[in-house]
Amino acid sequence: MLLSNLEYIPLRLIRKFLLTEKLLLKIGQFLPYYQTNSNQINPTIILEQYSHYLAKKQIKPEALSILEIGVGATNSTGYLMALQNWGNIFLFEPYISLSIKEDDALLARLCPKDVIKTTIVQKVKRLNNLQTIPDNSIDLILSNSVLEHVDNLENLFIELKRILKPTGKMLHLVDYRDHFFKYPYHFLQFSKKTWHSYLNPGDLPVWRLREQLEIFQQIGFVVEMMEQHIDTAHFEKIKPYIANDYDLNDSLLGVTFAVLWIGFT
Repeated sequence: MLLSNLEYIPLRLIRKFLLTEKLLLKIGQFLPYYQTNSNQINPTIILEQYSHYLAKKQIKPEALSILEIGVGATNSTGYLMALQNWGNIFLFEPYISLSIKEDDALLARLCPKDVIKTTIVQKVKRLNNLQTIPDNSIDLILSNSVLEHVDNLENLFIELKRILKPTGKMLHLVDYRDHFFKYPYHFLQFSKKTWHSYLNPGDLPVWRLREQLEIFQQIGFVVEMMEQHIDTAHFEKIKPYIANDYDLNDSLLGVTFAVLWIGFT
């Protein structure tokens, strides 16, 4: 047994059984090893990442119909897109309600004084389901640190396939670490049954990259890995303790972060 489990397991139990999502929105930034979603603190980081990878693909978002999924408690990334004159902007968040107080504060901080805030707000449409989006209507789908949290990934991507244009693309930045970031691989010690019964906070299915790639390809998508990272030092330490549910021969098992460029061709 790893000595670090004396810290890790109690913290995971507290996270699962005592801390609600509503409470975490308020106090998450003060908790050890927990990171609050960037769109609540500094959405500029997210937009810079999107812009960086889109530029690599020579994609100009100004004339595109854009959907960002899993935006969390604010519309801040959408406001930044609007300020940068990106195209028709939709934000999808099925689980977390808009925090009006936080959203207003971020809007005030992001908008230059000479910009009328209502003009920016009107350019951003927040949705709690995708059913209102017509078939084959979206040019670009984006997400940042979202796909690792989705339980039924197949259903989501079947719906994304419906709304994406035949020429459309998706850019997904996926964080495959244990989200107690001090311990990036600790959740791999536990069988999936044990993890989901006692330790999963409710939104961390412990997806590994290869599992997701197989789902995307089965649905009919072509996936390019623009980038992938492995924390070799931490992975070698945890390797002897990894549960039998995981394939140690999988060369992608230790991936902590990946940038996925997905389309039909």
